[in-house]
Amino acid sequence: MPSKALRLAALVLSVVCCAMAKATVNTTDGGYENLLVAIEENVPYHPDIVNNIMVLFRKASQFLLVATRGKFYFKDVMILIPNTWLSISNAEVMWEDSYKDAEVQISDGFTLPGILEPVPLRAVSPNPVQLPTKYITELNGSTTAQYKKPGDRSCTLK
Repeated sequence: MPSKALRLAALVLSVVCCAMAKATVNTTDGGYENLLVAIEENVPYHPDIVNNIMVLFRKASQFLLVATRGKFYFKDVMILIPNTWLSISNAEVMWEDSYKDAEVQISDGFTLPGILEPVPLRAVSPNPVQLPTKYITELNGSTTAQYKKPGDRSCTLK
């Protein structure tokens, strides 16, 4: 049976790969670049959110690399944090309205991880992956128990 971390990585991989419209694939090494993960402005600061996003995409990248037999992985993932949060030393300035353009959006307004209107496999979705703040903050805790395991239709689609 796959570990909890591997199952969570599979969930992120399944919804992110269906939603990437602005991210591109580097044709020389198969790395997905310019994937934007944005945290909604009204999400209160929590010390684990940014770290858990990084862990989630690292694990999803490892899973993607294995699943595609070394062809694809997440090379460049940018995390947009709210202006109200404490500054982070390696943060770069981005446009304020980038949240709506992000491929992955994190918000208190979402109840389940997923995509609003999924599209068929091989199609590019204009809709972002939506992750509840609680899903990210409790990533190493109760996320799998509450949101079910990856592959469960109620977990990956709204």
